[in-house]
Amino acid sequence: MKTKINFSTGPWWAEPEEASEHRGLVICAKDAIVATITPADEIPLDEIDQANARLIVAAPAMYGKIVDTVSWLDREINNCAGRQNLIERLIELRDDLAETLRKMEPWRRR
Repeated sequence: MKTKINFSTGPWWAEPEEASEHRGLVICAKDAIVATITPADEIPLDEIDQANARLIVAAPAMYGKIVDTVSWLDREINNCAGRQNLIERLIELRDDLAETLRKMEPWRRR
């Protein structure tokens, strides 16, 4: 599966927003500001804002994992590789996806 990327490539990261009085978060890429999370009025950042930032930061990695998964499934469906190879690849894929989830959910058991 060949896909054209129409967004700033990863990695993305979050850092404190310094440009406004609300002191939110800025989601950055090497070549752009991807998003800002700025609380309204005098409300400080809360857990939901932090969780949203983690989800946005993880987007490029999640996109890549989904592309890899679809490509792999296409190959497996067309090729019907041996069972042991399939099990090993499923374990590797599961570990990759679990690592992506750990980056999004720091409270998740490691």
